[in-house]
Amino acid sequence: MAEEKVILPCTQYLIQCMECSIRRYIEVINNEQYSFLKQYLAEEESYSKEEIYEIAWRQMQEGNPEYIFYTLEVLAQNEIQKFAASFCFLPHYGTKYGYLFSKLHGINMPFATIELLWQIYCNTVTTVSYTFFLTELFSFGYDLLFQSQKEETTIAEQPVILKKEIVFFTLTGKWGQYEKLLKQPIFEKRLANDILWDRLQKNMENHRSVFFVITGKKGSGKKFLTEQYAYAAKKMLLCCSGKQIQNQDIFMIIAKAMLYDAVICLEHYSHIEKSVLKQIINILEQYYVFLSPIFFLEEEYDSITSDIIPVYTFETAALTTEQRKAFWTFFLEGKKAEQNIFIQQLANQFLLTQGEIKKTIEEAEKTAFLENRCICQKDLYDCANQLNSKILLQKTTKIKPAFYWEQLILPLEQKERLRQVCNRIHHQHIVYDTWGYKDLMPYGRGVSMLFAGKPGTGKTMAAQVMAKELGLDIYRVDLSQIVSKYIGETEKNINIIFEEALKSNVILFFDEMDALFSKRTEVKSANDRYVNMEVAFLLQKMEQYDGISILATNHLEQIDTAFFRRIQYIIQFPLPSVQQRYEIWRSVLSKKVPLEENIDFIYLAKQFELSGGSIKNAVLTAVFLAAASKNQCCTMEHILKGIKQEMEKQGKVLLSCDFGEYSYLL
Repeated sequence: MAEEKVILPCTQYLIQCMECSIRRYIEVINNEQYSFLKQYLAEEESYSKEEIYEIAWRQMQEGNPEYIFYTLEVLAQNEIQKFAASFCFLPHYGTKYGYLFSKLHGINMPFATIELLWQIYCNTVTTVSYTFFLTELFSFGYDLLFQSQKEETTIAEQPVILKKEIVFFTLTGKWGQYEKLLKQPIFEKRLANDILWDRLQKNMENHRSVFFVITGKKGSGKKFLTEQYAYAAKKMLLCCSGKQIQNQDIFMIIAKAMLYDAVICLEHYSHIEKSVLKQIINILEQYYVFLSPIFFLEEEYDSITSDIIPVYTFETAALTTEQRKAFWTFFLEGKKAEQNIFIQQLANQFLLTQGEIKKTIEEAEKTAFLENRCICQKDLYDCANQLNSKILLQKTTKIKPAFYWEQLILPLEQKERLRQVCNRIHHQHIVYDTWGYKDLMPYGRGVSMLFAGKPGTGKTMAAQVMAKELGLDIYRVDLSQIVSKYIGETEKNINIIFEEALKSNVILFFDEMDALFSKRTEVKSANDRYVNMEVAFLLQKMEQYDGISILATNHLEQIDTAFFRRIQYIIQFPLPSVQQRYEIWRSVLSKKVPLEENIDFIYLAKQFELSGGSIKNAVLTAVFLAAASKNQCCTMEHILKGIKQEMEKQGKVLLSCDFGEYSYLL
């Protein structure tokens, strides 16, 4: 036996009232073929409709709403809409009502048609013209309650059907579709965007319905501010994505916001087609008096205009170093983490948004949990570096830093300059935040460097050492991927690289930049003009970049001197001295390699003026020769052969006499 429906008192009385209306309609039309239907209908009402609504309203005020009355009170805008909606509920309460309507229509139609509703209304409530009935039914509010009418039938024949979400809410008090998008905000500590929040609060005090357009980077606190606004206003939050919404969906969003007294938050609104977005705004304008402020969130501003509703546009502010430190501290609270985590260093080096900091800590927590240990500094570094790197890898190549300061053999002045740059990153929060230089330098607070020197003098190695010291990833820019013959494409690629690099806070290393950064040409053709525009655009992006950009060239003399003005550090990488070559020879020969006792490192350093890169290549050739030898021991002969091959690669032919006292080995 089927379980009996539990129908609340007022709802039961309303159904009884509607049954009596249908019964009176059958009696008025006095058609014998419908007389048998009266046996399914109530004979008299327990309460009048006015009394039923009065009782239901009292229950609502006491916090015990019956959802059909609550829905009609909130969404129906006139008595005819309430009347039609009430009858449209009947088939959902019991199958007998679908049977009754089908018999009255003479066809299998379980829902009341517009003509039938009009006739019942005229015979049981008050006589109105068909035109008046249609005008009231289809007026403001119809699209919140009822499904769209079909065009292939006449208006009189069309059934009036409630939207399934409205039916589900009426029966259960829950929405069904879009339910997951509704959120009860909770209070969270606000650590940034104070000015923006103050402006939002002023509107809250005025109780005005407005459009708030908030732009900013992903994770910069746009949605957080919206949630806190809803919390402060004691409302629910209804979030919707512009990637999925269509113009018809907006009616259901408005209906849900009205029923739940929710703040509407439309994310990614720029993904909506312009024509559809215009329709959505027009619909919101119709219902704005019933709604709280509506939030439009996007990473980059896209115009929102309205002739009726005030539009206010805000942009989330980039976090200061101290704010980043506060967010690192806040999100690490309560986490199982090591005590010696250096939060200040994390805040200095990773220019992350608050959302990205939260995501980094969550990912680090997962890593530590799988290995059954506490979160450590390395976990946070690794997870921070992994953020937003996918797009960057399409245009650049990631280099894994493998060298330390001890392995970098350079003149003292150059090495001190490199350390100075690292210290600048470590202590930038003092200069920019504590000492107030962020206001004097609103953009371009990063570091731009130019490494100049012949191949193999340590430019790439120095970049890796800095990356290792700072705990940052380093990406080599592949010119073949960014320079395009099509006008505007090169600038587009450059812009993507710098934007993604800033998101990930990585070091950009432009290797072999002579082709792109050579002296700007005199404009003799349209092509020359576009080349100069590309160079100018790249210089501009470097100046604005808040991270570290390192440029490497083999020919400093070919670089336009106008370019130097935008570079903060120019470091020359000379060929190593005799002493430095001696140190390089000793360092690149691993202690694990079996060496002949008479390896003359002093002779090698004095006799051959090689760069560090060339020495490394020569040693690599020598150790492979040694590995293939009978006794697998690296000898002076192997090293000299490696030198000879390396010099020949550079176009230098060595004779036996060039090897002096060791010429007999070759």
